[in-house]
Amino acid sequence: MLTYYLKIAFAGFRRNMALSLLTVLTVAIGIGGAMSTFTIYHVMSGDPIPGKSGKLFVPQFDSIGPQAREKTDEPPDLLSYRDVLALMRAPAGEQHAAMYPTRMTVTPPNPSLSQLAVSARATQPAFFRMFDTPFQSGAPWSDAEEAARARVVVLSARTAERLFSNQDAVGKTVTLNGQDYRVAGVLKPWNPTPRFYDLSGDALAQSEGVYLPFATAIDRQMDSNGHTECDVAPAPGAGWQGMLNSNCVWLQYWVQLPDAAAVTRYNAFLSQYATEQQRSGRFSWLPMTRLRDVRQWMRYKQVIPNELRVVVLLGFGFLLVCMVNAVGLMLARLNGRTADLGVRRALGATKGDILIQCVIEAAFVGLLGGLAGLSLTVAGAAAERAIVAQSLARITHIDNMLVLITLTLAVASTICAGLYPAWRASRTPPAMQLRAR
Repeated sequence: MLTYYLKIAFAGFRRNMALSLLTVLTVAIGIGGAMSTFTIYHVMSGDPIPGKSGKLFVPQFDSIGPQAREKTDEPPDLLSYRDVLALMRAPAGEQHAAMYPTRMTVTPPNPSLSQLAVSARATQPAFFRMFDTPFQSGAPWSDAEEAARARVVVLSARTAERLFSNQDAVGKTVTLNGQDYRVAGVLKPWNPTPRFYDLSGDALAQSEGVYLPFATAIDRQMDSNGHTECDVAPAPGAGWQGMLNSNCVWLQYWVQLPDAAAVTRYNAFLSQYATEQQRSGRFSWLPMTRLRDVRQWMRYKQVIPNELRVVVLLGFGFLLVCMVNAVGLMLARLNGRTADLGVRRALGATKGDILIQCVIEAAFVGLLGGLAGLSLTVAGAAAERAIVAQSLARITHIDNMLVLITLTLAVASTICAGLYPAWRASRTPPAMQLRAR
């Protein structure tokens, strides 16, 4: 039966080609406009680490007070070194990773190549396990190497390619900031979008080129390349040790908790720790802690800005306008086919049969409009890549899910737009339809 209705839909489309193509074009423009704005939102709103986003948490603790922090009703996003040490010693938590961003100067093994500056991340071995980073070769450094402050690194795929071309970099030596480090592993291309594990800067920035042990970076006094907040700045001349002993917050910290009971225990531990710090006289303000998982952390950090939401709403508002115009065009198409519909009614077709026929015709038009709209969306994405920042251009692409959403939206919206014309066509008495012949 469906095949029969599709044949009728195709015949009806050809019978009034000009009006049919105009309807398809209207749907295509609306879909293209809406989906072009939705492309970036679709990537930004996705789960960056499916299956684990509800198990990875950012603990927050207020060590600098309401006068120093950016948001008076929230603890700072980062932690001080002394608090990170306390959290690392705590029994709560399945795995944890302290980290901070820094920059390093790389001297290529090939003397004909000039030095290059790369972004780096000082972190712990659990980072790679917690965030499911894929390895091309080798492995992370061990916990023993972390404790020994070993000079080992993990390279990103692009950094390894730049330094060693097609050779396997594992086991080779790379010179960073004038010191030799052994390459323990090389990652496969890995760029989670957004970069959920570090939202202190550009959420769309590429992942780092070099990863090294947290303890090694601290021991070698590598400055943070990120944000720092202090209640009282370290005394002049206090140096690196003064920074480590201060309440200044500059370190990121993630913990993996396997279930709801573990989350409850860790929350209780955080509250208890904050209360103990206040009672010890470290600070006078009320203790404040938070514990957020990946999705909550992304919402808190407003990864999707309100401006982007407004643009998406405007895009779908434009689609609505196009669908209203499509209603008028479909009414005009059906008015031109009253005689055909009258003959079907006279031959025994019910109102429901006519309604189904018209709805399937609308779905057919919607599918054609969706395919044309997909082409416009691809063109729109290409135009966006040409004018937006490089970090945005990297994620402005059409994936299989977006194709499915585009086609589904086109068919569904066109069916909705075609319901009223279909209902009117099914309710018109056969005598009036035949008289039009």
